[in-house]
Amino acid sequence: MSKHDARVNGLKNCGSLEAWMKKQRRPAFPDISPDEKKTYAIKYFDLKDALLPLHKVVGLGATIKDHNVHLNRHDERHVEKVIERVYELLINFSSGLPSAFEVFLLLCAVQLHDIGNITGRREHEKKIKEVTYDELKPIIPDTLTQKYIYDIAGAHGGSVDGGKDTLSRLQQHVTVHNQLIRPALLAAVLRFADELADGPYRAYRKLIDLDLISEESRIHHCYSTACHTTHICQNEINNTLFPELIYHIDKDVVGKRFNVEGDDRTLIDEIFSRTAKAERERRYCMRYFGHHLALREIRVKIDIESDTPPRGISYTLKEEGYPADEVDIKLSETVSDILRSNGWAKLDEKGWKLQNE
Repeated sequence: MSKHDARVNGLKNCGSLEAWMKKQRRPAFPDISPDEKKTYAIKYFDLKDALLPLHKVVGLGATIKDHNVHLNRHDERHVEKVIERVYELLINFSSGLPSAFEVFLLLCAVQLHDIGNITGRREHEKKIKEVTYDELKPIIPDTLTQKYIYDIAGAHGGSVDGGKDTLSRLQQHVTVHNQLIRPALLAAVLRFADELADGPYRAYRKLIDLDLISEESRIHHCYSTACHTTHICQNEINNTLFPELIYHIDKDVVGKRFNVEGDDRTLIDEIFSRTAKAERERRYCMRYFGHHLALREIRVKIDIESDTPPRGISYTLKEEGYPADEVDIKLSETVSDILRSNGWAKLDEKGWKLQNE
């Protein structure tokens, strides 16, 4: 058995990422302070406990700030589900399993990643440190460790410089306290695990029944209710792995129309939109951990409770055919100016482009 296989088996035998963390010995982590009594596992669970009061009021804070927005669950239950999805991804790694210190950083980042919503949904990923620093600093006083936890947590969504590419801003490899860590890979794992962590547990079903959820937010709760299964499966033909998302739509919801930011849509419209987003996230995150875990496609099943066909919809999302998007050739301004002034290449303000290309 290879060293990697032995580590994966050890992870599987623990049954969860947190249980595995508890078993890791002190030499597996940086020795920042020789007098430190607490292990990294204790630090993680102390942080988890310290953040619990914040997790419990994330939705309330978002509603106060954004008025008519009623988020589905972004609390400690959601954090637990994201950790479960992270675990499911990691036990399927064929190589490059994160080290104990990387897992510590990743778990801490998962705990933090959605708490910024307490000050409102807009740019919540940029408010994580502002909201949680008082809780984190006494437990993890090392500023360098703090930096990478916040970097990993903050890259799970949002935008940078007007674009959604948050992962490329992180380092691929960096040595921290004599340990090699991979911030971009860890952030990609968190990001895709978050994408797969929806489900009925996120919906406030009683509030839906009592008609207390705002019209704009209702479709998100109905989506969570419908998304009953997300898991990693194996293709029986070629043994490749893929996420499968399975939905059930009740008869009283299938034809209902929701107003979402002025757009009239059904729950099936929302499922199509969200699964298309999941496929974009799969392609994006594969750039960072695809060489360790190659997820080739996403399969979707929608069961519809209806007296008329179709009673089921199935489709697969994957890259096919010739790439449709333009390939950008990015050059420095100096090189671009030289090429343009000498007439050596066809350049406009957006970059290189042939008329017939």
